[in-house]
Amino acid sequence: MGLCLSFGSASPASAALPGPAISEVAAARGSTGPAPAAAPAGVGADAGADAPGAPVSAGFDPDAAADDGEVWLEGDGSEGDAGTGEVTVVEPAPVPDPKPEPKPERTWVQHRIVPGESGLDIAERYGVTVAELKRWNKGYGKNGQLYAGRSLKVHARLVPPPREKILVKVNKGDTWGKIAARHGVREKDLRAWNKSVPTKFKAGTALVVYTNPTVDDEAAAATPGALPQFNVPRGGYAIGAPNSGRLAGGVQLPDSEMYKLRRPENAYGTSHAVKVVLESIARYTRDAKPDMPLEIGDMSKQGGGRLRPHSSHRTGRDIDIRLPKVGDEIDWRAAWILVRSFIASGEVTYIFLDYSQQRQLHRAAKAAGATDKELEAAIQYPRGSRTNNGIVRHAKGHTVHIHVRVKCAEANDRCASD
Repeated sequence: MGLCLSFGSASPASAALPGPAISEVAAARGSTGPAPAAAPAGVGADAGADAPGAPVSAGFDPDAAADDGEVWLEGDGSEGDAGTGEVTVVEPAPVPDPKPEPKPERTWVQHRIVPGESGLDIAERYGVTVAELKRWNKGYGKNGQLYAGRSLKVHARLVPPPREKILVKVNKGDTWGKIAARHGVREKDLRAWNKSVPTKFKAGTALVVYTNPTVDDEAAAATPGALPQFNVPRGGYAIGAPNSGRLAGGVQLPDSEMYKLRRPENAYGTSHAVKVVLESIARYTRDAKPDMPLEIGDMSKQGGGRLRPHSSHRTGRDIDIRLPKVGDEIDWRAAWILVRSFIASGEVTYIFLDYSQQRQLHRAAKAAGATDKELEAAIQYPRGSRTNNGIVRHAKGHTVHIHVRVKCAEANDRCASD
């Protein structure tokens, strides 16, 4: 029914979801720094004190890395209506997670530019960077413009199905946002493609849509996994560093039975971070089988920037999550499953937790069967609160919640890691 707008390999790569084994992720992630030093003898007697003799990283300041003095605010717990229709979910058959497949070799493709596409959109689609696009295409984006209909050469790491131009009919109750979410596109792009259509359209109206399938979409359709597949709209990008940058095209976390949003207006993130959060929480829900949904604190404002009282939470890559409870006490078994689920994504830079609480998390992980190697890769304890060890790092005041920082999307060269 539509006009094909790009072409490449006929067999896109499969992108299986990673399993929960931390040792596999830690071995492959390549971003945790040098191997942790062995804990010195006698360490562990005082969970709140730095381990004597442990190596201290001169480049890592735990209080500056997260939010110095941040506490879990008990104020506005407004339930609100967090459902924006921005993210759609497809429930698969309950089968075990497939093991991740090797990343495919690069393939040269031609991409025909769709109206409204930016260089960053195209780079993210193929798993490359804007700098690479410029190098492969002489005269790329002269005067800062990309022109619809023109083609770009791309040495792609990912080869998703081609975008197509189709016509869709508006159903009763549809909105611009719902239709955009259904097809995995941005609302602003949908409106731009249909400038002649009134803002308040009627059922039966035909709209132009440039489809935006991804490698994950096709892999999910071919091989159902144990976790839901989340169709997160593209176009949400981090610009700059967590403590000084901003968020462009923020995507809001959708309403979900898995969690409750305390402040929906502060629940915006990058497309990449939102997907990582949804998949990680889905993995936690599957493994922990909690009686109560998680409580989500702040992520970012829609446009990012300063979000008081935080010093970070500016670029849509940071999210606060209250630790699960049993009665009035923290459920450390479930807390470890939550931490493990985020680490298993392979897309987390840090998980901040006050060092005084890490001993409990360490014990729960060990009781759950975590190996010494997994514990060393995952948790800073017992090597001291200022050591450069583990994904779980000390941040003052993080005693009842964790603060997760998601990595920059691979294609986004305007995002600063820390």
